[in-house]
Amino acid sequence: MRRYLTQLRTELRTSAADRESTIRPRMASLTWVFVPLVALYILVAIVLVPPNEPRHFNFVSERGAITVLSGIFLAMASGFGFATFLLSLGSPRNVRRFWFVLSVALGLLAMDELLGFHEAIGHVFDEIDFMGVTSSTTIRRWNDLVVILYGVVAVPLGVMYLPTIVRYPSFLKRICVACAFYVVHTAIDALVEPPTLLSVILEESAKLFCGLFLALACLAGCLVHADASTTVQD
Repeated sequence: MRRYLTQLRTELRTSAADRESTIRPRMASLTWVFVPLVALYILVAIVLVPPNEPRHFNFVSERGAITVLSGIFLAMASGFGFATFLLSLGSPRNVRRFWFVLSVALGLLAMDELLGFHEAIGHVFDEIDFMGVTSSTTIRRWNDLVVILYGVVAVPLGVMYLPTIVRYPSFLKRICVACAFYVVHTAIDALVEPPTLLSVILEESAKLFCGLFLALACLAGCLVHADASTTVQD
């Protein structure tokens, strides 16, 4: 353990030095453009509801506007991550492995968002009252626990690839914001019982902003390697 921590500190110092020479894409302007656009999209989703559907339709239905855009953002993040993996040819092995693992994980999340893998699994466990989760804990459904498990799995992976993440300042900032929105989303989803119109809107809005910042974070990494490739070719 001590050897691993020593190696981690060494890698972090090296990555911190590398980040000073890393080309930093101008992501602030893109962020300030997309954040209000997504906020406007959420307001429109509240107002424009299909006939004979409840006010929160776009936030709870798998056919709703929020789920669709969330899936698009996750797919974009996966695509940007994979493009970064392709552009990172010649980078250290850990860097390339990080972008490949991230793109695959985000691709699976995008499919889960649109196909509802975690909901199907959670429904089966809820039906059999597996481990008494629905009856003896504050968590409403196994569906909630599966979503929380995604975050639990991401923590050790984040620590493992922390030296690589530090190389990308713009990526690091936006992935931290995405994680914050993920925590808000899962906290509301798991703990607010019964859900209200306000809690559902806040929960799904946090999920949407989480997807947005994941896409922006991966775009930031992609632009770093794209700029580096252009510089080499020039």
